[in-house]
Amino acid sequence: MTNTGVLRLLCVIAALLVLGGCGVLPANNTGQGNSSLDALMAEHNYVAATKWLEDEADDLQEAIESGEQRRAKLAEREDAEALQKVETKIASEREQLLEVRKNLDALQTQSDVHATNRLEAIDELHEAGDWREADQQLKRLEAYSLPSDRLKDYRNRFDADRAKRLAGLEHQLLMLESRQLPERELLYRALAKTGYGEASLYARLRSEQDLKNRVESSLRERAMNAEREGKLSVALQYLTALARLDESDAVKADVRRVSNWLASKQTGSAGGGQSGRSTSEKFDREYGAAVAAKDWIEARRLLDQALKRSPDSAELKAQDAFISDQYSKLVEEAKRSAEVKYTSGEIEEALSIWQGARKYAPDDVTLQTNIQRASKILEKLDQLQRAAEQSDGAAGSES
Repeated sequence: MTNTGVLRLLCVIAALLVLGGCGVLPANNTGQGNSSLDALMAEHNYVAATKWLEDEADDLQEAIESGEQRRAKLAEREDAEALQKVETKIASEREQLLEVRKNLDALQTQSDVHATNRLEAIDELHEAGDWREADQQLKRLEAYSLPSDRLKDYRNRFDADRAKRLAGLEHQLLMLESRQLPERELLYRALAKTGYGEASLYARLRSEQDLKNRVESSLRERAMNAEREGKLSVALQYLTALARLDESDAVKADVRRVSNWLASKQTGSAGGGQSGRSTSEKFDREYGAAVAAKDWIEARRLLDQALKRSPDSAELKAQDAFISDQYSKLVEEAKRSAEVKYTSGEIEEALSIWQGARKYAPDDVTLQTNIQRASKILEKLDQLQRAAEQSDGAAGSES
């Protein structure tokens, strides 16, 4: 066997190991309604296909039981010819039932493989910012696919990512409105003073006032939530934006209070004094550089050191939640990427991705299981390759 032949053999074996049992669903042999099943499989409606096959299995089971009752009656009458026909029919129906059950068993695997392929396309949609279309395709996939942990986990991550994206966009919009609303209102009022008295102007003024009230309410609520969670810098950002719309003494007092609190936390986080300020400044500089470079390992190391010095710091706790979230994202992305590689037969690449993700989650059971699974397959392929090379060598020496 040539090296090319060995490589082809290894590829075939790898595909069988990875996709074993994932072939195309065999056509139903009952002969009736088969076009309906073909149509369901063509549109990847595995839920409806399962129901169709389950109904077919029930019908066959009832036919077999009815045939067995007829066979018992014919046996009593000793009608050999009729008995032979009934037994032949029962045997045929049993074969059909076995085929239907095999098809049912294959549906879950086919559904999972199809879901994996479609999720990759959905990933591209939401990465491009088309969350609406991604959500519609995901809903269709969920409606047509058989239940699986992978699909459920993807939906949870999708909803969480979309919520974060939405929160980010809402934040940007609030900041923009807080800057533009005061200027727009002044311009409209100046226009009204010139004698421009059309009703549309006053309608727009009322609309601007309603919008201003909604933005103020949202900014105030976000500031309160951020302060409650210990995110003082975020709370100050919302309060500062609110102060541009609401110039009341109460809002100004809130801005001063949170500013002073944040300053005291920063200067006192390392114990106070010049040494404390130097330590805090060094941490801010190094930690900020690590986050900007997306060096999450270094950011985690620096943050852990800071938390040892100031375990009760609300700001550090907020950063701890942020870094933990980044770790989770990296691990989940690695799992998705590696699973696609694994399913397509790229075992070595999948193993490398899983191993790389372990530095962010060394105790993750799923990662450990996947690494062991891929390692065993690669070890088996290596054994087969060595055996093939030895066979080639023996053949060459004989010639």
